[in-house]
Amino acid sequence: MPKKKYLSCKELESSLFLAPDELRSCCQRFFHNGKMRGDASLLKINKGDVPTSKKILDARNRIFEDIQNKNSESCTGCHHLYERETKPKFDNSLDHLSVEQHTFCNLRCSYCSPMFYGGEKPNYNVLNLVKLLKQDGYFQNLKQVVWGGGEPTLDKSFELLVNEINSETNPEIYHRIFTNSVRYSEALANFLKKGLVKIVTSIDSGTPETFKKVRGRVKFEEVFVNLQKYSEINPNKITIKYILTDHNKSEEELESFVNKCVKFNLDNCAYQISMDYKSEIIELDTLKKISYLIGQLKKNNIKKIFCDDHIARRFKTLNSDQKVELEKYVELNK
Repeated sequence: MPKKKYLSCKELESSLFLAPDELRSCCQRFFHNGKMRGDASLLKINKGDVPTSKKILDARNRIFEDIQNKNSESCTGCHHLYERETKPKFDNSLDHLSVEQHTFCNLRCSYCSPMFYGGEKPNYNVLNLVKLLKQDGYFQNLKQVVWGGGEPTLDKSFELLVNEINSETNPEIYHRIFTNSVRYSEALANFLKKGLVKIVTSIDSGTPETFKKVRGRVKFEEVFVNLQKYSEINPNKITIKYILTDHNKSEEELESFVNKCVKFNLDNCAYQISMDYKSEIIELDTLKKISYLIGQLKKNNIKKIFCDDHIARRFKTLNSDQKVELEKYVELNK
């Protein structure tokens, strides 16, 4: 008789995501049978509640059993599921913590949603929860903390929370801050000087006009000025992101973006290329423009360039004719 195998997920086993009204086991978003899934909810949090370790562990076990019985709406079809011989033993150990406890943002990006800018405050005392998790040993083996939202630096307790998490954890830990860099943050600059954080900022445009269309505010110049200041501290800790949309992928726009980055001495930063996660497929024209952007970056001696999972997963859907057409475009544009 064949030995029973279990379906599990590394994020379910060792990650925790703090949202305004719930705790989640992941922030993956994927399409299965034409429907977007992911953002698996562990447990909802009512106003004034503070989740206990037991509730978190019980919720992990519940999702795990739902996955075995194919009853998990969020997880069915996820490419992160894997087979294992033994049932995982859920405990208080975390590798990854994501802090997205509010949805206040000073931009209104065209590809975003009120889930990230709706002005929602947390239903619970985040600092008390962090202290509880620390007390129960969740942070002892923590490797990475990701800060999002909302704009994380708008939270008055941002600096306090970073220090609280960092006070009793793995010395090799680092914090990845997804900030729009619209405002210069002294706290962020100080953390950069200590080598504690990495910054990711999405610009998505090469001109002020397109920035307004895609990012929703007239803050194009401010973002470059602030990124230059952060980069002067340590460019190796800065990632500049470009999410391609219908409004910002012309060759002229991409060239202008790269020229602007060079003008502000951002050539030693890393560059991440992405696409709208709400699109199930990636158009061939978008892939052509991704290759064009990579070419422009390389021509300016920018070496640290990568495409993220949103592109990588969809690239596999190209047929042979599309791949040939893409190769011709790459060759034509050198």
